[in-house]
Amino acid sequence: MKDDIKEKLKNKRIAAIDYGTKRIGIAVCDELHISCNPIKTIDIEKENLKDELSQIIIKERISAVVIGLPISYDDTENTLITKIKSFAEFIKKEFSFDIYYIDESYSSKNASDYMIEYGIKKSNRVKKGTIDKFAAVIILQRFLQEME
Repeated sequence: MKDDIKEKLKNKRIAAIDYGTKRIGIAVCDELHISCNPIKTIDIEKENLKDELSQIIIKERISAVVIGLPISYDDTENTLITKIKSFAEFIKKEFSFDIYYIDESYSSKNASDYMIEYGIKKSNRVKKGTIDKFAAVIILQRFLQEME
């Protein structure tokens, strides 16, 4: 199945979403799946969320979406997972994309480490939403590594 997904996504740009209770972070990879870049953070409560997502999808030429899921040790679904899956269904319905899920455990912690490693100043790291789009980068990198 992994080979089927890999073939299906070949030469396509993929977006990753780090879904949070207040914001979503978005990252995108290139067609060759080599580089992953943070794109934007959007407030969940924003009235024009759909429009902002549409603009990103068109501008970045997105063909599929990966969404991080906070997998629990006992595989139970909590309210956040339910919200994430509902959001994924919204994306699938609105944009006709294939949706893929990957475990997002520690993605925010890894994103913080990533930003430090790459020399992003503390003043930029603490800005609202910065961690969210870098967590999306981590989610996308994990997904691409799993496809290898």
